[in-house]
Amino acid sequence: MRLNRFSTKMADQHHFSGPVTVFHERALPERATPAGYSALIDAYGLRVPLPRMLSATGEHHRIRNEPGWRIRTPRHAPSPDLEGHLTFALKYEGLDLAVLRRLFTAVAPAEIETIVRAKPTGRYSRRIWFLYEWLIGKRLDLPDADKGTYEPVIDPKQQWAVPGENSPRHRVRNNLPGTPEFCPLVFRTRALEEFAAMDLVHRAQEVGPTCRRMFLRGPQLFCCSRIPDRAMPSKESALRRTASSVGGAR
Repeated sequence: MRLNRFSTKMADQHHFSGPVTVFHERALPERATPAGYSALIDAYGLRVPLPRMLSATGEHHRIRNEPGWRIRTPRHAPSPDLEGHLTFALKYEGLDLAVLRRLFTAVAPAEIETIVRAKPTGRYSRRIWFLYEWLIGKRLDLPDADKGTYEPVIDPKQQWAVPGENSPRHRVRNNLPGTPEFCPLVFRTRALEEFAAMDLVHRAQEVGPTCRRMFLRGPQLFCCSRIPDRAMPSKESALRRTASSVGGAR
């Protein structure tokens, strides 16, 4: 009970915004309520670059995509608390490690522990748990998970990932393409999907042997080629030309 009262008190210190038309000097295409990363950045005062695409929930029952904003329907609206907006972010916006790192340093560890204890087998609570310990480097006061299927940390349908390896403590598959110090993340787009479909790795392997032979033969051909003698003036002829030019100058 003491932990629950502590967590509730901490959560009450952060106010999540209602409907707005401008967010951090970025105009919304319509009146809507910030959700996910935008709500967390605002409520916790996180000093981070704004994500390229922000999310909000509007008053109309259709999803609207505009430059810089994705407005979802009222039914997508998360609960106005840390767990609700974190879950929304992971589900709909993918991973933004810069925002998550700042957020995890701003919240008390007990707040993350409360989220996990409330839903120990939840797919999003276990991902949040893993990401906290992975980014912050501190072990939370939680026992190892013993139930739940292994969920990928990155949704491979949203962002490029690696095959990864399982983390038995959290029962997730760490498919992050890097380390906590450096982990570049790329969102999937139609252009990148088309580029990947070209299978350039296979094409490079096909032409690789030919290019390798040409590369190895190049220096040999250059070294073995003999420059004609007439192209290299002798020392005597060079001295004669120099003497004649000096004489002409006089």
